[in-house]
Amino acid sequence: YHWGQIGQAENQGRAACLLAHVHALLGQGAQAKTYAESALAIFTADPGEDWDLAFVQAELALAAQVLGDAAAHAAHYAQAKALGEALAEEGDREVFFTEFARIPKPV
Repeated sequence: YHWGQIGQAENQGRAACLLAHVHALLGQGAQAKTYAESALAIFTADPGEDWDLAFVQAELALAAQVLGDAAAHAAHYAQAKALGEALAEEGDREVFFTEFARIPKPV
């Protein structure tokens, strides 16, 4: 609510990404997917940092895994990994891949 009232687009996108993660951890794949797709739409229209889209793709992968959608899980996982590898700052790559390691790998 807060970022929807006073935040910029990147704040709203990051909040949606965080909510996607929480819902995925709670096993609520459909809700996680909805929030992750919302974050993707925000960052597609108004790009934030280079790592924003990497995290969004990771959350889409996690949501797909929770939903049991193996094809979407693999596709988003691969996209997140590629975006993570392309991050400009080494520190950002380290943070991303530390978190990304928690996303189950596709089988």
